[in-house]
Amino acid sequence: MRIGVLFVFLAARALPQADVAAAHLKGTITDPSAAFVATATVTVTDLDRGVTRAVSTNQEGEYQILFLAPGAYEIRVAAPGFKTHVVSRAELTVGRIQVEDVALSLGRVEETVVVNEAATAVEPARSQQANTVSERQIASLPNLSRSMTTYVFMLPGVSDSTAPRAQQPGFTFESSGFSIGGSNGRTNLITVDGGENEFGSGATRFPISIEAVQEYQVNRNAFAAEFGFTAGTAV
Repeated sequence: MRIGVLFVFLAARALPQADVAAAHLKGTITDPSAAFVATATVTVTDLDRGVTRAVSTNQEGEYQILFLAPGAYEIRVAAPGFKTHVVSRAELTVGRIQVEDVALSLGRVEETVVVNEAATAVEPARSQQANTVSERQIASLPNLSRSMTTYVFMLPGVSDSTAPRAQQPGFTFESSGFSIGGSNGRTNLITVDGGENEFGSGATRFPISIEAVQEYQVNRNAFAAEFGFTAGTAV
């Protein structure tokens, strides 16, 4: 079983606001005149696990499907009097809010419009600066330490928090081993599928095999409230 991992840099702890180890999908369904479609059904199918979930749009044509496991999904939108719209493959990564707005075409339900999903360069529903360490990177990049946190050093603004220059003279502190934006490395929070997995020093409580990790998101700053646990920088 693979797991999603989230790293949060902690300044002052607060209660978590939401499940940050999942992905969310939302959007608005309209017709060719840009009017809202309140009768549409949005169905998502996890292409790796075969799990299907479906919701209906509200009076404003809006829908949302929360707490989806990271992975590849087929998105199918159907409504009476319109062609079925299918996004054949949408990649949802951990911590992501995917906005999928669809303009339906008039026609019979039996007719289908298939769209091959392209990678989204901008995530408009998020404000934070963040990076996702992908399953492909974990599987293909060398990792002599066998520690999942090693991949963090690929990201911008990361340094070794155990280096002498990062410690106070005469003292050595246990830490997570990495620093983001000049932090001391002792205020990092590591959660595994939403559960805390670190000591107060930021060091990992239980080691995790890299083969068990699907992907993880590193949030640097300007994160939304649902990440919780911190009033400062989040990675």
